[in-house]
Amino acid sequence: MISPIAQRIGKYIAYLNISRREFAFRLGYTSSEKINRLFRKDGAKPGFDIIEDMANMFVEIDVDWLVTGRGEMLKNQRPHTSDPLEGLLAQGMEVLQRLDALEKRIIQMELSLTERTERKEREDG
Repeated sequence: MISPIAQRIGKYIAYLNISRREFAFRLGYTSSEKINRLFRKDGAKPGFDIIEDMANMFVEIDVDWLVTGRGEMLKNQRPHTSDPLEGLLAQGMEVLQRLDALEKRIIQMELSLTERTERKEREDG
């Protein structure tokens, strides 16, 4: 039986309307194995790395919901604050978090490309 947290991850993937492979790619993984394992192995739960990667890449997800099942799937489904500036600040922080996650992903992709290029040069040379 799929663990409750894996079910929530599946629900979020369905909400995004993407495949598990695309989901893994967006998290910066070169393979979807880490994600697929959650749905193949009875009781499998994600490691902290997957939860952290999800929180950094998909800033709209409510991590409390993801981990515990309490509350709503998306942060914007929470009751809004009465202070509009506080809401704007929160949105700005979410954008900065997403940009940071994207920057990390670009760095990972650049490193991977460099490694592949060097490997190819060694094979050819």
